[in-house]
Amino acid sequence: MGLSIPARQVAKLHAVVRTLNDPAPLAEMRERLGYRLLDLFGADYFASFVYNDLAGTDDDAIAINMSADNIGAYQAYYQFHDPITSRMRRAGKAVHVNEVMAQPALERTEFFNDFLAVDGLTHGMNFHACLPRAQGGSHRGDLRIWRARKSGNFDRVDVQMLQIVGELFAERAMRAQERDKPAWLVDPRFVEQHRLTAREADVLSQLCRGKRDQDIARALGISPETVRSHLKALYQKTGCKGRTAVVSACMALLPENGDVGTS
Repeated sequence: MGLSIPARQVAKLHAVVRTLNDPAPLAEMRERLGYRLLDLFGADYFASFVYNDLAGTDDDAIAINMSADNIGAYQAYYQFHDPITSRMRRAGKAVHVNEVMAQPALERTEFFNDFLAVDGLTHGMNFHACLPRAQGGSHRGDLRIWRARKSGNFDRVDVQMLQIVGELFAERAMRAQERDKPAWLVDPRFVEQHRLTAREADVLSQLCRGKRDQDIARALGISPETVRSHLKALYQKTGCKGRTAVVSACMALLPENGDVGTS
């Protein structure tokens, strides 16, 4: 059955597609896309994360119309007490929140009353971009779209449109991450041992290539301040006192030929 998109949304969908084709760094594109999606769906809130399979955490937060304190509370506590997101992540398609939990049941949870309701999020749908299991199943980013109660719930057409957008987003994220993948890979044993986030591993990979803060920021599409924040986290997690020490510790695990096995 074909998808009948309301005429008023066609131009907005075209704007979404143009944003997905923007060559901007992926993090910047995700934020621009968030604003486009709020307009397309008549929604009130947007969030996007990249799931770290090793740490089991949602990283690289981008949020629109949500308070920084509430996003901080999510990353510190509520993501570990979230009854819906992991189920939507596993679905591999655009999913309405009420497909995984009925609205009355959701509204009885701590997650709803102490996190979602703080900013007014009531009705939601998600798309999670994940590689097929045969290709490792890694998470490439998600699109979380919510409406306030007064804005009403999402319908079947909304979910179908999110599926279209999500598939394009997944392709864009995959291209960007493959293009920006550092040439020097960090040994996954080092990443797992110190519970590094995906972004911290990216920064460390660039550090191993001798790059400075400005070069790392440019390569990863983030600010120098964010680079320094990730470096501080690297030092704290690994117990290393500086750049040379953390690079030496990382390289000590690599085989003599410098290649990291994939088995």
